Amino acid sequence: DKNLVLVIGILPKYNDKLDIFIRVYCLNQNIYLSPNLHLQIIDENDHIFEEIVTENNDYIIQYKFWGNKGENFSLKMMYNNDYIIENLEFTI
Repeated sequence: DKNLVLVIGILPKYNDKLDIFIRVYCLNQNIYLSPNLHLQIIDENDHIFEEIVTENNDYIIQYKFWGNKGENFSLKMMYNNDYIIENLEFTI
Protein backbone atom coordinates (compact mmCIF):
# COMPACT_ATOMS: atom_id res chain seq x y z
CA ASP A 1 0.00 0.00 0.00
CA LYS A 2 1.36 3.40 -1.00
CA ASN A 3 0.07 6.71 0.27
CA LEU A 4 0.28 9.34 -2.46
CA VAL A 5 0.63 13.09 -2.09
CA LEU A 6 -0.87 15.50 -4.64
CA VAL A 7 0.59 19.01 -4.63
CA ILE A 8 -0.88 21.78 -6.77
CA GLY A 9 0.86 25.13 -7.02
CA ILE A 10 -0.75 28.17 -8.62
CA LEU A 11 1.13 31.32 -9.52
CA PRO A 12 -0.89 34.27 -10.85
CA LYS A 13 0.66 35.87 -13.94
CA TYR A 14 -0.42 38.78 -16.12
CA ASN A 15 -3.78 39.25 -17.92
CA ASP A 16 -5.68 36.68 -15.80
CA LYS A 17 -3.17 33.93 -16.69
CA LEU A 18 -2.04 31.32 -14.15
CA ASP A 19 0.99 29.05 -14.01
CA ILE A 20 -0.16 25.68 -12.63
CA PHE A 21 2.25 23.09 -11.27
CA ILE A 22 1.17 19.54 -10.37
CA ARG A 23 3.30 17.00 -8.50
CA VAL A 24 2.47 13.47 -7.27
CA TYR A 25 4.79 11.41 -5.07
CA CYS A 26 4.68 8.82 -2.27
CA LEU A 27 4.30 10.06 1.30
CA ASN A 28 7.48 8.15 2.15
CA GLN A 29 9.80 9.88 -0.30
CA ASN A 30 12.12 6.85 -0.57
CA ILE A 31 9.42 4.72 -2.22
CA TYR A 32 8.98 4.47 -5.99
CA LEU A 33 5.61 5.16 -7.55
CA SER A 34 3.92 2.10 -9.00
CA PRO A 35 4.82 1.54 -12.65
CA ASN A 36 2.00 2.32 -15.07
CA LEU A 37 0.33 4.87 -12.77
CA HIS A 38 -1.52 7.35 -15.02
CA LEU A 39 -2.13 11.02 -14.26
CA GLN A 40 -4.48 12.71 -16.71
CA ILE A 41 -5.17 16.43 -16.92
CA ILE A 42 -8.64 16.87 -18.44
CA ASP A 43 -9.97 20.19 -19.73
CA GLU A 44 -13.46 21.57 -19.17
CA ASN A 45 -14.66 19.90 -22.40
CA ASP A 46 -13.63 16.45 -21.04
CA HIS A 47 -10.67 16.19 -23.42
CA ILE A 48 -7.39 14.80 -22.10
CA PHE A 49 -5.02 17.75 -22.18
CA GLU A 50 -1.99 15.77 -20.96
CA GLU A 51 -1.29 12.27 -19.67
CA ILE A 52 1.79 11.27 -17.69
CA VAL A 53 2.53 7.58 -17.09
CA THR A 54 5.10 6.32 -14.59
CA GLU A 55 7.81 3.89 -15.55
CA ASN A 56 10.01 1.71 -13.33
CA ASN A 57 11.93 3.61 -10.67
CA ASP A 58 9.95 6.88 -10.89
CA TYR A 59 9.76 8.72 -7.57
CA ILE A 60 7.62 11.57 -8.84
CA ILE A 61 5.18 12.76 -11.50
CA GLN A 62 5.20 16.47 -12.22
CA TYR A 63 3.84 18.75 -14.90
CA LYS A 64 3.64 22.52 -15.37
CA PHE A 65 1.15 24.31 -17.62
CA TRP A 66 -0.78 27.56 -17.75
CA GLY A 67 -4.47 28.38 -17.68
CA ASN A 68 -6.85 31.30 -17.51
CA LYS A 69 -8.56 32.63 -14.42
CA GLY A 70 -11.94 30.91 -13.94
CA GLU A 71 -11.12 27.86 -16.11
CA ASN A 72 -11.98 24.37 -14.92
CA PHE A 73 -9.95 21.23 -15.24
CA SER A 74 -9.88 17.77 -13.67
CA LEU A 75 -7.11 15.49 -12.53
CA LYS A 76 -7.61 11.76 -12.86
CA MET A 77 -5.17 9.24 -11.41
CA MET A 78 -5.53 5.62 -12.48
CA TYR A 79 -3.78 2.43 -11.52
CA ASN A 80 -5.05 -0.90 -12.84
CA ASN A 81 -8.85 -0.63 -12.47
CA ASP A 82 -8.80 1.93 -9.63
CA TYR A 83 -8.99 5.67 -10.15
CA ILE A 84 -9.70 8.96 -8.42
CA ILE A 85 -10.91 12.20 -10.03
CA GLU A 86 -10.46 15.70 -8.62
CA ASN A 87 -12.41 18.52 -10.32
CA LEU A 88 -10.68 21.86 -9.88
CA GLU A 89 -11.78 25.41 -10.66
CA PHE A 90 -9.46 28.35 -10.27
CA THR A 91 -11.04 31.70 -9.46
CA ILE A 92 -8.21 33.68 -7.92
